[in-house]
Amino acid sequence: MRNINPDNNILTAVHTYVGLSQDAEVVIHIYDASGRIVRTLDVGFQSFGYYASRDKAAYWDGRNQSGELVSSGIYFYRLQVGDYSQTRKMVILK
Repeated sequence: MRNINPDNNILTAVHTYVGLSQDAEVVIHIYDASGRIVRTLDVGFQSFGYYASRDKAAYWDGRNQSGELVSSGIYFYRLQVGDYSQTRKMVILK
């Protein structure tokens, strides 16, 4: 996940999938540093393939489930693809 800020006032995090080896449901869970869930992005069913372009990526607008912008800090995201999951760290700076 990488942070981009195209408008200089809105934070957007972009996750790019790389090489789904099979068709699967894709969900991204975002957690704060305390392990509390901040947001869930249900990407839905995706076909196998290579997802590297911006138009096929899942976007997080930096908001929690209530629609409020999150604070600067360390966050974790868990990418779940079928039975496979991977967790990574990201930093949000405003």
